[in-house]
Amino acid sequence: MKARSVVFTHVQYPPTYGGLPPMLIGLVAMAGLLAYFACVIVRASAIMIPGAVVAAGIAYVAAYFVAKKDHHFQSVFQTSARFWKSSSCRRLLAGAPPSRSERGRS
Repeated sequence: MKARSVVFTHVQYPPTYGGLPPMLIGLVAMAGLLAYFACVIVRASAIMIPGAVVAAGIAYVAAYFVAKKDHHFQSVFQTSARFWKSSSCRRLLAGAPPSRSERGRS
């Protein structure tokens, strides 16, 4: 079984749109939508669209600087998420008492 590398050696710089990888563009859009729906919930109709634009702008600037610092941020982010989703046991076992099936029925 071949281990997956976090950094793809055949790609120097991942493809970007507007300076951001596609996954980060999705996160920026989600930040704008979150701000929009927060304004809908509190019935602040005067600032719905400007609030969404400002929130998306702030998220874009933050994501741009993160992506500028590490070009492979998107692949690292996706690989770690895949690792934790594939794990069936998510608890620390060091020092824990044996599980009931290991002890036998008591």
